[in-house]
Amino acid sequence: MKTIVILYIILIAGCDDYANAPSPRTSGEGKTTTSDNSGVKYAGREFAIRLITPALKAPATADFPSETVSSTTLESIIDNSGKTAQRWSVSGGVDSQNSFGAQLRSSWTVILLLSDNEYYPVAAELEGQIIYMDPEYLSLVAASDKNTEKKRHSELRDKLSVLQERISTTEKSLAGIRNDNAGLIAFVRARDNVKLYESTKSLNEATAAAYAKAETAMKSAGTFTDKQIESFQTEEKALTDSLILQKSALATLRAELR
Repeated sequence: MKTIVILYIILIAGCDDYANAPSPRTSGEGKTTTSDNSGVKYAGREFAIRLITPALKAPATADFPSETVSSTTLESIIDNSGKTAQRWSVSGGVDSQNSFGAQLRSSWTVILLLSDNEYYPVAAELEGQIIYMDPEYLSLVAASDKNTEKKRHSELRDKLSVLQERISTTEKSLAGIRNDNAGLIAFVRARDNVKLYESTKSLNEATAAAYAKAETAMKSAGTFTDKQIESFQTEEKALTDSLILQKSALATLRAELR
């Protein structure tokens, strides 16, 4: 790829309507920007002149109007070294004569990469027909897809680790409040049993014994107000619901990593 860079690197300097186009500058995040993206359009047009012109029927009549040039930011790609290269699609029109001498306008597109603060072309099309393709570009895109997938898996594993820690913390919190409120839990369980046996109306010998046991358990558990019980149950439910959601998210992440 570097041999191509040596052949096709251009400096953003004045020409036609791009005379005052700003040179690329690197921000703190390592991204190259221009104030109005004119540097990208200028680079794309210059490469189009070099690559598209020879493919025309009458190259000597070619004119690339700068007002027809537009650019679209594409997804950045990551090479084998893990380095990110920005990518653009720059399109425009070219006026030239056909085989009969008639002046016609054709559309062109150039794909640009920006690496080490320098633009270079990796593909060029004329009327949808590929006329230039960097032999390393397709393998670079494939490698980028692979590296992107590795990065995504790494991020998923990080999220998985964080989520597992949260689940562990929630489980400990849930176990903690249940342990701290063991008496209250025993009281509620016994109280519910008493209510159940009371609702049977007619008590046989077995249920009468169970009823008496439940009453004894409720008294030995202590005395708790409805407000205390409600407060505990609200906290317990919140932690339980949170745990369910966290485990569901964990299952989803594990499925994505398969």
